[in-house]
Amino acid sequence: MIKLNDISQTKTVFLVLFMSFLALLPAWLNYDIISRDGAFQYVPSAILFYEGQFKEALLGRTLPLFPMLIALVARITGLDFELSGRLISGCCFLIAAAGIFKVSEIIFRNRWISLISVLFLITNRDLIERSIDCLKESLLLCFVLWGNYFILKGVLQGYRNKNLVLGGAILFLGGLVRSTSLIFLGAWLVIWVFHKRKHVIPRALLLVVPAIAFFLLWYFDPSLPIFRKSFKLSKLFHTIPGISGLLYSTYIIVSNFISTGNPFIMVIGCFGLYQYRNDRYKTHVFIVFAFFYMMMIRMGHTGMQNQRYILAPIVWFYPLAAYAVVSWLSAPGKVKKSIAVIVVLAACLFWAGRAFAPPDSDKLARKKAGEYILFQAGPEQRVLTNRDRLAFYAKGEYVKLNAESDIDNPHLIIAVDVLKDEGREVKSRLDAIRKTPANQFNNIYIYLPES
Repeated sequence: MIKLNDISQTKTVFLVLFMSFLALLPAWLNYDIISRDGAFQYVPSAILFYEGQFKEALLGRTLPLFPMLIALVARITGLDFELSGRLISGCCFLIAAAGIFKVSEIIFRNRWISLISVLFLITNRDLIERSIDCLKESLLLCFVLWGNYFILKGVLQGYRNKNLVLGGAILFLGGLVRSTSLIFLGAWLVIWVFHKRKHVIPRALLLVVPAIAFFLLWYFDPSLPIFRKSFKLSKLFHTIPGISGLLYSTYIIVSNFISTGNPFIMVIGCFGLYQYRNDRYKTHVFIVFAFFYMMMIRMGHTGMQNQRYILAPIVWFYPLAAYAVVSWLSAPGKVKKSIAVIVVLAACLFWAGRAFAPPDSDKLARKKAGEYILFQAGPEQRVLTNRDRLAFYAKGEYVKLNAESDIDNPHLIIAVDVLKDEGREVKSRLDAIRKTPANQFNNIYIYLPES
């Protein structure tokens, strides 16, 4: 193997950033339409920050850091809010890749393991998809990975360097773009409580008392903004399913982890978890996965739509998979070497399947239809449609269109997608009253106010 240790740290990090950029570029070029969260949570909140309405933005439905950054980038660059959010996500994807490289390097002291960890991160299809969109998952990963890096570095120095540990903890708290970042901090606190027998009870009290105070605050005033955003603690009291329900939920959760992380990588990662020595990193991985499992069982996060919640623990698991790959590549015999090569190739193939997928023509039609309405009628119009993100691109007010909607008003702007059942019904009613569409984009018909 090439002696990567002979390459300077600066050049290696540059290589990591360049690899990450190349991994993101094809998917970026094949982007089609903004996500719903981006369109109806982050961009509206960013607009409030941009316009100086800080109180309304801070008390809104979403945690403020990501929208604040979108507003800042939009203010500095003059770009629109969607592109500003996408640039933040893309840049954070690169920084997260550098983070997992540094984390793997201090754990294993092997640059091949570090680079393969990077490869697994930058080929994750779900992360790629969210890092080209106006979404905050890659920003969350930046905080999680670099927070873990600083705490690990402090822990490896025997807790002597408290500034590193404190810096990592601050990053986790700053990383409240999603409250799941606190799970990683909580796992480190559990390790800290039990890292030695002496004074374990006082340390446990330091951990438990603030948690109890937090729940008491929620109990007496659940209407506080923080509890209406990420900390929806009422979900923690979701009824636990019976034995059969628990087994089924466990099956769904495990399936989500495996499918989201790439089945080949996650399976070989289990071998890495078994083979690797017991240390603070391995213990932390166990605790993090246990916390996520309990959270998802208690909060009912067992559906396939919740991949975004489990990306962070999956990425934290990747260094173990990379450790197993490098170990098997160095093992005697051909079987393990072949499996390790297959895992690496599978990561690249899974990435290529997403990165080179062409834009969805139906989604592009919604974007073009919205932009057409904006050009013809101007912004801030009421748009009656069965495609909500079409209204976003029209910069108008979204009014839900269904089969019972009043469509007789000649001053309405109507955009109907006949791919949906209610759209076909509305289109038939519009034909019956002899309304003529002003334009058509694929299966979307645009009706503008009559002059």
